[in-house]
Amino acid sequence: MLSLPTGRVSAPDGIFGLLIGMKLDKSLVIFVFSAVFLLLLLAVGAGFYLGTKKGFPGTQIKQAIRVGRGFVETGVIAPEGLLSRRPEMAPEEDYLEHDAARMPRGYRAMMRFDLTADLYVVDLFDPAGDLVWTWRLDDPAAGAEAAREDRIQPHGLVILESGDVVINGVAESKILARYDRCSIPVWSLNSYYHHLMSRDEVKGIWSWLTEGRDAYSQNQFMVRFDPETGQELERISAIKDLVQAHPENQAILNLPSYYFEGERRPWERRDTDLLHTNDVEALPAALADKFPDFQPGDLLVSFRNYSMIAVIDRITHKIKWRMQGPWIHQHDPDFTEDGRISVFNNNFTAPYERRSNIITVDPQTMQTQTLFESPETVFFSDRMGEHQSLPGGILHITVPHEGRVIEIDPKTDELVFEYNNRVLKGHNAHIANSVWLPEEYFNDDPKSFACPG
Repeated sequence: MLSLPTGRVSAPDGIFGLLIGMKLDKSLVIFVFSAVFLLLLLAVGAGFYLGTKKGFPGTQIKQAIRVGRGFVETGVIAPEGLLSRRPEMAPEEDYLEHDAARMPRGYRAMMRFDLTADLYVVDLFDPAGDLVWTWRLDDPAAGAEAAREDRIQPHGLVILESGDVVINGVAESKILARYDRCSIPVWSLNSYYHHLMSRDEVKGIWSWLTEGRDAYSQNQFMVRFDPETGQELERISAIKDLVQAHPENQAILNLPSYYFEGERRPWERRDTDLLHTNDVEALPAALADKFPDFQPGDLLVSFRNYSMIAVIDRITHKIKWRMQGPWIHQHDPDFTEDGRISVFNNNFTAPYERRSNIITVDPQTMQTQTLFESPETVFFSDRMGEHQSLPGGILHITVPHEGRVIEIDPKTDELVFEYNNRVLKGHNAHIANSVWLPEEYFNDDPKSFACPG
């Protein structure tokens, strides 16, 4: 029977001394330590290897590391990406009017993670900056008492004139739903509707949809649906309609005709997230004269992993125009009133500073311009991100992974408004999306909204 030594093991001896004190053979102790050391090396090596892999278990390992790092920083265990360190230039205030005179009057809605409620909400601020309404985004399938692992992770946001909201999810969340002003689901669909949504001029809503078990598969569809019922009105397949039907599109995307066949060639790279589609919006007739090469209804899309934006003919599905870079892993390209296309450039692999920006391009001349470069307007989000042109030329920008919304005057490179989703000292929580709405937008004054009980 082995007997433990009396007294405290000295620091220099450590566990090695403990084992010696147990009167084990020294060669056995060396063997045990060598075996443990070898196992540790193998574990570290396996961790590094699996951590570079997509899917199970590499993705889970990387997420666990990020959650653990977040816990060390904040003391809170939260899913990866929901909490972030507040930028040094961000103030210790939530709703800050830097220059009220230049802020366009209207409502500002923030779709943010509420750490106290442990779910996403949409907060609505009136033109005076007062919080007047909140929608809770509980899981329609599980109800308000759902376990938090069923938490909805929203991405796209459309607020209707009635006071109802429509959301979809990040690629991992199977959700497309409409909530009334009392946060009660009007209808919901359990499919991979994802990334940004946009309304067209006849009040349909466009979104990307992935079909199948893999949220990041190539089986992508541009879908237009009726916000009143959720009924699908139009569908365009990225595989059949966009790629396979047009050799010109195949050449632009550098995809051979056999890419989507079942048989795999040994030299092929079959990345399941080749395109990473993240936005689609239709050219409104009111702006068509600003874009003579396009027709009303043509679709502006974003292929993030190509760092490419493109305009697609709504009828033939041919790519009419495209540009690859200078943006990197971009989001949210928009048609603008001056005949340019503006892009939220995530600048994912920023070589010299972690800084996203807004880039505009003239689709006729391909001339680009970066709008903000002053130190005051630094922001960075490696994923997600939206922007909106407001009256007077002000830009409303959502910076999800800084938990900030900012409004910038591009004529002066100055901040006029800022919102921080402050939850802990020095930390913000995620803001999935935000939107500015004109004063006369709602059918009823939101201050009059009421719910039973």
